[in-house]
Amino acid sequence: MERRFLFHALAAGVSGKITAPFQDLIEVQGASALPSTGGYSASRVDGFRYKDILTIGSITTLTAGSFSESKRTYDTLVTATVEQLNILNVVTADRIVTRLASAQPEEGGPPRVSILGSLIENLNIAGYHLDIRPDPRPFEKYERPRKVELRSLVDRPDLDEGCGFRIDEDGAFEVPQFGRLYLAEFLSTACYQSLTMVRVELGCPVSTSGGGNPAALSISHGSSNGEFFPP
Repeated sequence: MERRFLFHALAAGVSGKITAPFQDLIEVQGASALPSTGGYSASRVDGFRYKDILTIGSITTLTAGSFSESKRTYDTLVTATVEQLNILNVVTADRIVTRLASAQPEEGGPPRVSILGSLIENLNIAGYHLDIRPDPRPFEKYERPRKVELRSLVDRPDLDEGCGFRIDEDGAFEVPQFGRLYLAEFLSTACYQSLTMVRVELGCPVSTSGGGNPAALSISHGSSNGEFFPP
C-alpha cells in the first residue's frame, strides 16, 4: 500500500449549549473543514445573534491543505475570525483570531507549527481591558506529545485589585455572577493540534453547566495537521 498523508483541518466561529434557564443547542456557526485529501474550504456568517445572550458582528473561517513541492512538506492552514463579540454585556471583544499553520515533512518527524497571527483585540471583561496575544515561543521546537496535552498559551496578567474578578489556579478568569473564561487553550495530540481562543463556562441564571462536563461556549476554534497512513 502506498504511504500517503491524511490531512486534518477544521475551523468554527462559535458553538455551545445552554442548560439553564432552558435547554438549547447553539449550532456551529461558520464551519469549514477538509477531507483527508486536502483542498480548500471557507465560510462566512454575518450578524449572528443568539437571543440576547450572544451577538457577533461577523465570522469568517478558512481551511486549506496542500503539498509543497519546493519544501517537500504537507502544509495545513486554519483560520477563524470573530468580530464584535458580546456575551451578556460582560465579555466583549473587537476581533478574535485563531491562526494555526503546520508543515509536516514528507520524510516524517515532528511538524513545524505556528500560531502567529492569533490574538484577541480589545478584550473587555466586566469593563476591564485586556489585549491578548498567545506566546509563539513554545512552537520554535515543537515535538508531538506521547499523550494528549492541554494548556493555555497566555501568561497571567497582573489584575488591578478593583477589577472585580480573579484568575483561578487553572488559569480561568472567574467573574462573579457570570462564569469562567478560558483564553488561548492549545490542545496537542499525536496527529493534530487545536487552538480555542475563547471558551466560556456560564455560571449565572444563564448557564452552560450540567452533567459531568460543562458544555461551555467555544469561540474562534481551529485544528490542523494530520498523519501518515500507513504510519
